[in-house]
Amino acid sequence: MKKSILFLTIITLISACDKDFEEINTNPTAVNNIEPKLLFSTALLQGAGDPYQTEGANLAYTSCFVQHIAAVTFNYEGDKYTFNSFHNDVQFTGGYKNEVKTLVDMIEKVKNDPNQSNLYAAARIWEAVIFHRMTDLYGDVPYSEAGRGYLDSNFKPVYDKQQDIYLDLLAKIEAATTSLDAAKPFIGNADFIFHGDVEKWRRFGNTMMLRLALRLVKADPATAESWAKKAIAGGVMQALDDSALIPHSDGDNLVQNGIGFVFAIEDNARLSKTLVDWMKSQNDPRLAVLSYVATGGEPKGLPHGLDLNLFIDETGDSTTESYSRINPALVQRWTPTMMQGYAEAEFMLAEAAVRGWSNGDATTHFENGVRAAMQQLALFDASASVDAVAVDDYLAANPYAPNTTEEALELINTQYWAATLFNGLEAFANWRRSGYPVLIPSNFPGNVTGGVVPRRLQYPQVEFSVNGENLNAAIARQGANNFVTRVWWDK
Repeated sequence: MKKSILFLTIITLISACDKDFEEINTNPTAVNNIEPKLLFSTALLQGAGDPYQTEGANLAYTSCFVQHIAAVTFNYEGDKYTFNSFHNDVQFTGGYKNEVKTLVDMIEKVKNDPNQSNLYAAARIWEAVIFHRMTDLYGDVPYSEAGRGYLDSNFKPVYDKQQDIYLDLLAKIEAATTSLDAAKPFIGNADFIFHGDVEKWRRFGNTMMLRLALRLVKADPATAESWAKKAIAGGVMQALDDSALIPHSDGDNLVQNGIGFVFAIEDNARLSKTLVDWMKSQNDPRLAVLSYVATGGEPKGLPHGLDLNLFIDETGDSTTESYSRINPALVQRWTPTMMQGYAEAEFMLAEAAVRGWSNGDATTHFENGVRAAMQQLALFDASASVDAVAVDDYLAANPYAPNTTEEALELINTQYWAATLFNGLEAFANWRRSGYPVLIPSNFPGNVTGGVVPRRLQYPQVEFSVNGENLNAAIARQGANNFVTRVWWDK
């Protein structure tokens, strides 16, 4: 009952903020009476992605880029490497309007209050979540001056270099995890993720630090190693219940799961042939849980880069009804959103061991990661439980036995790819920095990449009119504003 009341309070707050957006950005007193803990709760829900951000950045683009899902319709542009301005823009425009603005305001309220030091630290960790996803998708973005329109009257923030953003985020995470103190007050159930558990926030922060560190392996290996070692020494996630999950309920706006919202109103996405074939080749027990075939047949993945006519020509099928949907039980409006899971932590620890950055055993971490990736499906719905014996049989049939370092990295990061199903933003970022799994690109007629897998999203056109000078400076540094220009860490 308390959680329902809190959700209702948050949604009332969100609705009020959206209605008075212009006033709030010009009148610093408009939000002065909102409690910081409610702003933080709002930022957590916003960070999970509103339905339109989820529809655009997560599903239509990145989940298709990494070949988790496919569709023959044109509303999944990432499947065909075509451009849709709304789907391309919405993570940027919605992110700065919503979670960035909310979080910056909350941080401003508590940063000098010693009684709210834990809330300040958690907000700094969440800031890293929000901004690293934004810069991973677009490259150089507003950061140091972002979200401060109604605080400083700065409506044209500079675009910071991605390298500078990453180094600053890492430093903020380190300071935050160090300052967390279980003896000081926190916010209890207003913290939707860990319900005020300071130690779990510390482990989440260190796991996020490890994610950011590994992102730099190509651009700055020495810095990547240094920060990875700090993260591991600080202590990362240790068990499945350390996973960072945002809860949802069957309601409107941000209380609902964005994927559940999209799939409730349209039924075009199917599991990709790439994912289904890989799982079939390894007799992966997850496939029976993930796949739902309306006609009752065996799991079958949909090929990429096809419209309906090309699909009919290539397959001989007239509809996609005999192809695997995602099991509806896993994508309901009330399904939680996984922001970062324990499985990811174990795979990152396995990679750190392979690179010689820790004393851990890569095999143990790899197997822990596989077990967690299979067990975590039950967090979305209890019916999705994978039998422990089936997991043992899978590991026995598909052992971690690489002959080279490169083979080890491929095994680890291909499993990471499978574990981040439902989180296309992270899967896309990790694929770009690791190169795994090896994806065969589509070459749909009229695609905008020349038939190569995209490397980023484009800056929104509206930015040229509202912040053109700073945007053009970023493009001059980074390269052309298109899907194939690489961000700084994606060398």
